[in-house]
Amino acid sequence: MDISVPENGSLILDAEHPGAEVAPAAVQHRVTRLQDYADLGLVREEHLTRMLAAARESTADALSNPGRPGAFVPGTRRPDLGRYTGYTSRLAEVNTSEARLVWNALRAVEPRRLGAWTLSDRLPGNLGPIISGFRFADITVAGGGQLIVAPGTRVMWAGDIVVAPSGRIVVQGASLTVRAHSFRGQ
Repeated sequence: MDISVPENGSLILDAEHPGAEVAPAAVQHRVTRLQDYADLGLVREEHLTRMLAAARESTADALSNPGRPGAFVPGTRRPDLGRYTGYTSRLAEVNTSEARLVWNALRAVEPRRLGAWTLSDRLPGNLGPIISGFRFADITVAGGGQLIVAPGTRVMWAGDIVVAPSGRIVVQGASLTVRAHSFRGQ
């Protein structure tokens, strides 16, 4: 499906509540294993492998140095080992939002099991995070047009994205991953 934002018009992409004209392109993927992040194009596979290694290293350090009495992982009764700082300090070359996305999945893994965890192991629990987005053939934004991407939309796939002079793509959320064959202005 192609979308086209008319001259001086606007179109809102809200993957959680898609309008009728873009609903056929709305997609939702439930993440059930770490490899899904690479398969969806949200994290490069080599970065994902590095993130898992960093999580293993920071967890091993934390388990060998128990401290932080009385602190718990939010929403659980599991002791907080203080692993996140060690995890991020090992990932200087990785995008912070990607590292946080993966950490939020990894923190559900029992710390003593993380050392043997692989990218293809199923994440604990039945409800992994849902990644919402859109899959378009091509996107065109005419002059003065605005393509507005709502906060719940995490990813957008497209063949070619063309934005005319004074056309804009406005991202309202914390982050948006765009995977496209090409992205150009006219």
